[in-house]
Amino acid sequence: MKDFTEAAVSSRRGGRRKACDLCCQKKIRCNGAKPRCSHCQIYESECVYNGVQRKTVPRANAAPRVESLEARMGRMESMLEGLKTQIDILSQRGEIESVIEDVQDALPSSEEREDERILPPLSDILPIVDEYFLSNNRLLPLFDQTKFMQMLRGWYSNPDQRGSATWAAINVVLALGLLLQPHIGAGGGLTVATFVKNAQSVLDEIVTREEDILSAQIVLGLCILFQESADPQPASVLVATAVTLVHRLRLYSRSGQEHLSQADVRQRDRLFWIAYVLDKSISLRAQQPPLLSDAWTDIDLPEIDPIDGAGVVYSLQGTSKINFFRLRVQLGIIQGKVYDWLYSVTADKLLSAAKEQFVQSIECTLHQWEESLPREFMPDSLLETAPPGTVQHLASLHWTYLHASAMIHRAHSHNQKWIQIILQRSAIIIEEPIRCAIASPQPSLPGSWSKLVSSSRACMKLWHSMPISNESLIWSTLCGRITGLLLLIVNNLTEPHHEMLVTDQRLVEAAIQSLAPIAVKLRNKQFQQVYHACEELALKVRISIERNINVTSALETEYLLPEVQLDSSLGESGTQPVLGLVQGFYHGHKGPEVMPINPSVEAILQEDESPLINSYATSGTALFSWN
Repeated sequence: MKDFTEAAVSSRRGGRRKACDLCCQKKIRCNGAKPRCSHCQIYESECVYNGVQRKTVPRANAAPRVESLEARMGRMESMLEGLKTQIDILSQRGEIESVIEDVQDALPSSEEREDERILPPLSDILPIVDEYFLSNNRLLPLFDQTKFMQMLRGWYSNPDQRGSATWAAINVVLALGLLLQPHIGAGGGLTVATFVKNAQSVLDEIVTREEDILSAQIVLGLCILFQESADPQPASVLVATAVTLVHRLRLYSRSGQEHLSQADVRQRDRLFWIAYVLDKSISLRAQQPPLLSDAWTDIDLPEIDPIDGAGVVYSLQGTSKINFFRLRVQLGIIQGKVYDWLYSVTADKLLSAAKEQFVQSIECTLHQWEESLPREFMPDSLLETAPPGTVQHLASLHWTYLHASAMIHRAHSHNQKWIQIILQRSAIIIEEPIRCAIASPQPSLPGSWSKLVSSSRACMKLWHSMPISNESLIWSTLCGRITGLLLLIVNNLTEPHHEMLVTDQRLVEAAIQSLAPIAVKLRNKQFQQVYHACEELALKVRISIERNINVTSALETEYLLPEVQLDSSLGESGTQPVLGLVQGFYHGHKGPEVMPINPSVEAILQEDESPLINSYATSGTALFSWN
């Protein structure tokens, strides 16, 4: 046992640490992500593993060191005696004040010690702050404008009272203000990345300071910003930190708030709901358990028409209004139910009948949510009726709604099994279309498929009609966008003759083109797989469409029967030829491959003495089906 213990200790001492240098220094858990762990990304630090525990070195004889220290202390005492004599002489001459001033001048001032916390002139940043409170904060009320402006002006008017929390809060607001309107700071070289880095630099001080809501506001603001970045991991870590602050401040409960003003209670409630929305959204996208439980919460939903107008958006015509913040919170609650009832460990143990009941319940709730939106705020009306500064936010509502709807039926970009089935069927459609029509099963489609497709089409049209002021705004809605793209592609594959085929294919190809630079920047294996699957599927749909066009030309030459009068029940027009009734065209297939023919079409072909054997067409340059 002794030998085993000594070997284990030696192995630990000589082995490589699992935590990086930063995580060891801050004594926090390291997830070991490559190329940088999540904490190194948040603190903008290089992720290195240089520090290795050193083996214990036997202590040398301490006697010489003790003698050396005693000698040094003796010399210091002599120096102090000499300084005391000089100070007495200077005091008698009245020169002590000038010496003190010289020493003070030589020491760095508080401003010089904190030169890394310099902000641009107030006149340069006020337009950014104003833009933030007019747009972002009005819809997602993270800060109280009056209190923030007092804090901002205090920073510039009282340099001696500057603190790290105030500095971080100002930087967060500036970053959020530039997020939607980057052109405001373009002239002065102000960027979102600069302000985010500034706030990150004091994050460790923020989360360990005394309990107040300013810390929660800063962390939530950073979480919102990181949601709009290519890497979602820092946002996941930050939302966990924010939830810890929510628990510490007891923002989830009204108990103990009797001494607070109504304005303070309102601000605390809003911070809780912002944390709630971020938690549920990240949870559903990552398919991980949320950190906030509905069972703990006794906070009312945001008011429909609050006294300060937070969240309220009027249509340009002034005929209708919504409360964006309340609607987003309601969607967050639905997102939480989708995970709890359909994706959690508990949900995996439910019977199929129970799951189906939950699906119907959530689907009904989502339908009610959509029905509560005025016509002016639906996707096909937003650009004409919504105020310009709100369009990006309102569009994100619809992407979130679409993603939640698809998640209910598991018809989304995260469902790798479903995507594989679609890829397999698409290969058969292109390579062996006749066998596909006869034997291949359709991919499993939900009962509300047509509703999912129409919602996808509306969102995709909005995507390509919206002016994108900042490419980073795509990241937080990327799951919804990919899901909408995938749904349109699948519909084109499974319904190759629907009336919106050409329009949808154009939307699909435009979306793939828009996502191409993102696929290059985003080093995420799952996204890369889904994106390339969408590329492959879209290409196969295009080939299928082109093949149908080529076959149409061949059929016009060989199978057009203008003299045959068809019964009106066979098509939209009673005088259409067989060509107008054919649902699928497959070029280049010659016997012996076969396809079943509808009896009504069979009778017409028999009249024309077309080649038929047991109701199957067996020759010609094309074969076709009538279902």
